[in-house]
Amino acid sequence: DCDCEGYFNGQYIAGLRRSFRLSRKDRQGSSGEGSDPGDPEFLTYEEVTRYQQRPHERPRLVVLIGSLGARINELKQRVISENPHRFAVAVPHTTRPKKPHEKEGVEYHFVTKQQFDADALNNK
Repeated sequence: DCDCEGYFNGQYIAGLRRSFRLSRKDRQGSSGEGSDPGDPEFLTYEEVTRYQQRPHERPRLVVLIGSLGARINELKQRVISENPHRFAVAVPHTTRPKKPHEKEGVEYHFVTKQQFDADALNNK
């Protein structure tokens, strides 16, 4: 196995980046020497690599989370409007009856209970 840049688990991945980030940003000035891994103040690093979708692979789910007032909805709308070919909003399925103002495939996908259960069993 090659541990060279661009290789991951023995396979070359174009554009692979290796970066590390400190898991505790609020901790400053510690050399980390003599620290116990069981100590909550122990500094650790997490490897981060750029995700690259493989051909015929389903797209990854992106979840936006923020506190109240973080303007997550505005961020979501901006990301989708600037990249409509890459991002979209998930449309949930429901077994409840459609309300007059709702459109199929916009707010929900309206399905029967039997279809919902069959889809769940088939991992859809």
